[in-house]
Amino acid sequence: MKKTDRIRSYLVIGLMLILSAAALIGSLQIYLKRPGLAEAGTYPLLMSALMVVCMAGALLEVRRLSRAERKEDEAEESLPLGKALLAALKAEFPARTVFLGACMLGYGVLFHFVGFYISTAVFMIVTMLGLYRGKKVKLTLIVTAVTLVCVYVIIQKIFNIPLP
Repeated sequence: MKKTDRIRSYLVIGLMLILSAAALIGSLQIYLKRPGLAEAGTYPLLMSALMVVCMAGALLEVRRLSRAERKEDEAEESLPLGKALLAALKAEFPARTVFLGACMLGYGVLFHFVGFYISTAVFMIVTMLGLYRGKKVKLTLIVTAVTLVCVYVIIQKIFNIPLP
């Protein structure tokens, strides 16, 4: 296992461990409101606890493999830790992935303040223009408009489901 791969593994598993722990805390709060085997918080609590255990196990496994293989790889690897970490981040989180993650985060924040239609329109336009690198503006606007009209007609008019 190369140094960059080890760092990537630690990075992804560490991130998943943090997210799993956050899910465990959130599901524990739900469970504590109404404890019981047949209540809404039981299944999320069990699954998030399982996720934490699995991620901790994966972290220990990578660490075990790293120790065994580090001795073999030390001679051929001379990348400093900073450069190896940067290479691992670039390999694990390509620019498009970071862009889409930022767009989704922005969508969630915007959704809270302005509602479904405006936040969805902004999300679709920004995401499509970003992925098309600023090209196909007409197509982006048409797809966004058609999608929102279809959602309005189908969800709100046909099924009578209110959207925020």
